[in-house]
Amino acid sequence: MIQLGIYHVLGDQMAEARVCFSRALDIGRDLKDVNRESEALSNLAEVEYLEGNVDRAVELGRDLVRRWRLARWQERLAKSLTNLASYLIGQGSLSEARSAAAEALPMHSETGGRHLRYCLLQWSLLGALDGQYAASAKLMGFVSAGKASSGEEMQPIERQIFKRLEKLFEPSLSAADIEAYAAEGARWRAQEAVRFVQGQLIAPGSSIT
Repeated sequence: MIQLGIYHVLGDQMAEARVCFSRALDIGRDLKDVNRESEALSNLAEVEYLEGNVDRAVELGRDLVRRWRLARWQERLAKSLTNLASYLIGQGSLSEARSAAAEALPMHSETGGRHLRYCLLQWSLLGALDGQYAASAKLMGFVSAGKASSGEEMQPIERQIFKRLEKLFEPSLSAADIEAYAAEGARWRAQEAVRFVQGQLIAPGSSIT
């Protein structure tokens, strides 16, 4: 049921996705299956966000972070923190978003892959919102190159972030500037990108090393 819901999300069929995830949530609760219930809640939070119900998405996202923190399940906690960071950015709660993304970054750094790229894309957006356009464009280049080389499909929220970055860059960076900065980031290895965020975008005094 959850996989069917994800298929509907990718097809921008949110009403159908909500039905699937709600059914999965009911099944998880009936079976007392915490993993199934939490996965359904995570996907429902994304649907809420994509439908513009940002406050509800934040509420669900915070609940999931609390669940996985109590369970001490680092992988699930990292994913939940990253999802919550996106919702918080959408809500305009940038300080809390930075905190969630900063906590998630070293966790994703250990495993790499698409979840790390998603977290770094959030840092690209946070950097742009802070006026650090060059740093942001470099991170965007790293994420874009990683997605291209892995054949990874763009998720709906990621598409939103890329579009928002384009608008933020427009007044301050020329197309040539963006291309040059992105090309630099595309040459980075994953740990270089992580160290770049730690050194350039994480506020002094909030070290995550």
